[in-house]
Amino acid sequence: FKNLDQFDRASLITRLTNDVTQVQVFVNGLMRIFVKSPLLAIGGLIMATRLNLNLAVVLAVVVPLVAILIIVNLRLGFPLFAKVQKALDGVNSVMREYLSGVRV
Repeated sequence: FKNLDQFDRASLITRLTNDVTQVQVFVNGLMRIFVKSPLLAIGGLIMATRLNLNLAVVLAVVVPLVAILIIVNLRLGFPLFAKVQKALDGVNSVMREYLSGVRV
């Protein structure tokens, strides 16, 4: 457990509680992205082609653009998550200090 010594208690508390939540959100998003979304996209394109060929062409152009926007959004969001993690470490540190000073 040498690597745990480099973090203070507040950081470890934040990481333990927040990381479990992040894993849950990640697995849920992974299932949604890799299972549900491709099926809906393929089904939507098939139905659009059956209804109107022009509609299918519009969807074939718009869907990749939306995918690119999502990828850009994710790449910008991950560095912000690191900042939020550090801010939560600070909040937990302050709360631990307050709670350790409270008389019971």
